[in-house]
Amino acid sequence: MAFTAAVVAGSLLAGCSSDKDGSGSPKDVSLKVGIATQFFQIAWDEGHNQPEYRVDFSRFDGAGPVFEALGAKSIDFGFGSDLSIVSSQANGAKFKIFAVAKPNPDWLRLLVPQNSAVRSLSELKGKKIAVVRGSAAHRFIVGEIENLGLDTDDFELAFLSTPDAQAAFLRGDVDAWASWEPNSAQVEIGNGARLIQTATETTAGNIYFAANQGFFEGDQHRTDATKDFLKKFIVGLNKQKADTGDWAKVLAEKIDLPLDVATQFAKNYSFTFIPIDDSVKSDYTETAKVLQEQGIIKDAPDVATAFDEIANEAVISANGEQAAK
Repeated sequence: MAFTAAVVAGSLLAGCSSDKDGSGSPKDVSLKVGIATQFFQIAWDEGHNQPEYRVDFSRFDGAGPVFEALGAKSIDFGFGSDLSIVSSQANGAKFKIFAVAKPNPDWLRLLVPQNSAVRSLSELKGKKIAVVRGSAAHRFIVGEIENLGLDTDDFELAFLSTPDAQAAFLRGDVDAWASWEPNSAQVEIGNGARLIQTATETTAGNIYFAANQGFFEGDQHRTDATKDFLKKFIVGLNKQKADTGDWAKVLAEKIDLPLDVATQFAKNYSFTFIPIDDSVKSDYTETAKVLQEQGIIKDAPDVATAFDEIANEAVISANGEQAAK
């Protein structure tokens, strides 16, 4: 069975157990973290983290459901692609982005079938490209089309779920597929699909961590635990990025992937966390513009209220710790 970018959680756990007035202790804190791919829970577990507080992951079928659960306060914070959270904020969600990661652009890939005569995105003009609407791959393909000086109307974007897109691609019902790892690796290695191009730094977007407004107020233990979680999480990801050979073996075992597929996955699916600054906010504004142009949102959310810089120090500390080794 093909591994998709997410696994639906069977149930959601209750909210934090830490006292609202901060009178508890770190060991009383339980962080509920929403994720859209099993990768991140594996990364945390393989970091051999044993904090005083408890961490429970809930997995969802995409970033959109992660942020829906966050809005319902079924989780404490969650992370996913920038398109998903910006659209949520544009629709009134009172989220605060407190951490930002830049993904390796190679994780987003435009593929054609092995026997296709197409060699570039421009040659797909007038042809059908499968993509998940509102996903990181959607942003990628729209950005690359604009970089060519063309319009999305010059192409036929077929908005399908990941399983349906993969099935349509393998049947030959679409001319290309804008996807992400490890789905791309599976059809490249297993079915001979050919890579046309990857995203670039400007079209790869960002990954955002977000919590509900007020999450960092009134409970210092919970705030400290969240910062500590973020630091440990980044340190672990940095170690895995530095040793993709061993990391690939772990992913192959935990996700039941062929080693060659897991190796491409480990190489291309990596992240660089950066502190929130003016450049991050500029990226946010550009993402909002993409969403408006595609008719996904009507009005752009207020960038001035979208972020909380409370975890910047944890990000800087985590990156510094890895650099010192």
